[in-house]
Amino acid sequence: MFQQVLYRIILLMFLSMSGSALAHKNFSNIYIFGDSLSDNGNLAEFPQAAFLNYSPYDQGFSNGLRAVEVLAEELGLSVEPSKHLTSAIGPVGTNFAVAGARAVTLGVAPTIDLPTQINTFLFSTGGVAPSDALYVVFIGGNDIRDARDTYDDSTAADIITEASGGVADALRDLASFGAQHILLVNVTDIGAIPETKLLAEAIGDADLIKRTTKLTKMFNKKVKKAAHRIEHEFDLNIIRFNAFRFFQLIVEKSEELGFTNNKDACFSTETLLITGLPVFHPDCSFFDINSFVFFDEIHPTAQTHQLIGQAMAEVVSKY
Repeated sequence: MFQQVLYRIILLMFLSMSGSALAHKNFSNIYIFGDSLSDNGNLAEFPQAAFLNYSPYDQGFSNGLRAVEVLAEELGLSVEPSKHLTSAIGPVGTNFAVAGARAVTLGVAPTIDLPTQINTFLFSTGGVAPSDALYVVFIGGNDIRDARDTYDDSTAADIITEASGGVADALRDLASFGAQHILLVNVTDIGAIPETKLLAEAIGDADLIKRTTKLTKMFNKKVKKAAHRIEHEFDLNIIRFNAFRFFQLIVEKSEELGFTNNKDACFSTETLLITGLPVFHPDCSFFDINSFVFFDEIHPTAQTHQLIGQAMAEVVSKY
């Protein structure tokens, strides 16, 4: 009970920073564009990623529902993977997010990145983005990780600029084809994920965490400015969710919320991919994954996703 009360206090504090309330709207459907934080089965369709279909994974890099799935349930909707990369008949669901996706296209087509997700969605609908649907754009973490790994400030800044431009292009494309309601989720602090901390320790670079946090803030700021321009250009309703700040609140109040660890990975995906062996943190196991804030080196646990998804729904309900 205390944990529920505390969560409501945190949520109310967060909502007080999230803008003014408008009339609540019922949406006909929900379409998702993003990366592993939202992918609930698209990458898992590939044989090379079949491990995602077995515990502790849940058809993606989580041990349970992702935040967008929680959001959809709260809105009375459902989120099924589109399987657009493997389906012979075209998309079969509304979630186009793919683990590993970037905001800009890398390599040659076909790709898993945001431009392909948007184009595939529009092709499947005959170039129409229904105006009564909700569109969720939640991407950028992998681009920031790329920028972090360059170790060159100029190159990193270029990656951030290009990635934020990719998000802006996606917003503009959706709006151009009829979308009216877009939930734009910024990126949580990539400097705070276990992967960045482990990398900083491995290379002996104590400043890497601060630089990565700075890159995350830079990306979020550029996306926010672009969204403001596009919102006025198309008379759009862009609902902004500050995942960066809300995740900070979860970490700050983690103990009171029932978490026992807010900095380490419960399970090591990296070790599994390298050795084929499942390795848990000494204080975590199959039975208490949700006692950790982080599921693995990059991704939150289902319990963390639950809190974020509920907060997303509260923000959306204000518009």
